[in-house]
Amino acid sequence: MSFHHQVMVSMANIMMHRTRSQIIRFLIAHGPATCHDVAAALDVPSPSLHSHLALLREAGILTLASERYEAEVEEIQRQHARFAAELQPSSTDGKNVVAEVSHHSMSPSRSESRPGASK
Repeated sequence: MSFHHQVMVSMANIMMHRTRSQIIRFLIAHGPATCHDVAAALDVPSPSLHSHLALLREAGILTLASERYEAEVEEIQRQHARFAAELQPSSTDGKNVVAEVSHHSMSPSRSESRPGASK
């Protein structure tokens, strides 16, 4: 698996998981905090929180120094931009989708356009 794919999967996991999103928002808003601080603020059990923090560290979203976790805002923005770019259709894909939708919206209904269908 390429690094680019790992980043995309990580950002997708982060964005789609409520606890991970809350952790990031908390650390951005309040600055560096211990695991205990985050667990207390978010009302998340420490064992569960440890696994989320480890995943966020592996993704490069958080750093740990002196037992305090800190959100890496620039890295979050960089990964989010990469993830968003992956979700955008290429210019030719977009044209094909528009042309296909336009064609279908102007054509007769399915039953009328099928060969051998009664009119």
